[in-house]
Amino acid sequence: MSSPAMSTEKLADANEASIGSQSTLPSPAASKAAGGLTVYLQKQVTAADATYQLVWACFLTGFTSSVTFTACFIWCGFQTGGTIQLGLALARLFTGDKSLRTFEFEQPDRQALTSLLGFLLGTSIGRLGDKVGPKRRIWLFSATMAQALCLMAAALTAWKSGESSFADSRAGPSWITPLGLAALAFASASLGIQVRSFRSISWLQTVGLKGAAE
Repeated sequence: MSSPAMSTEKLADANEASIGSQSTLPSPAASKAAGGLTVYLQKQVTAADATYQLVWACFLTGFTSSVTFTACFIWCGFQTGGTIQLGLALARLFTGDKSLRTFEFEQPDRQALTSLLGFLLGTSIGRLGDKVGPKRRIWLFSATMAQALCLMAAALTAWKSGESSFADSRAGPSWITPLGLAALAFASASLGIQVRSFRSISWLQTVGLKGAAE
């Protein structure tokens, strides 16, 4: 038979082990808060839940596009014009007097191509939402943060380029340096992310962009 002293020691060791295991567990309040946040982020968002956010997205589309237009006459949020411009640039290679044809890639065409590629890159990033869940709050939040980072990068590269945000004339657009083109690409990518992310909960702010996003 075991002595009373040995039984007391085993009981003390068991109590210490129990206290130690309890100290490593999160408190019920913390577990509930973490679980509540996870559930909140995984919820589906409807247009009724994001009315003000969608109105802000509409404003941001026009505001961002106006900045790029005043700099280089490119609507970064509406790629119809840029696509037509690139089509005309391609057509010039095969039409008109052969002696007057030029194979030079002109600056406005470079800017149109840069904007289009940036926009397509943004919509490609927005496709990640199809994997996460296009209407889940966690995805819409992440896409908004990605869009904000692109806009911040556009602002920084435009500032570092040292170029004006206002073009002198149609023949003299601004943002022609590599940093200026990078600013145009980042601005276009931000709206590409926006249009692909928010179209799942509303089509209103994607008018004119739905085809490009697809």
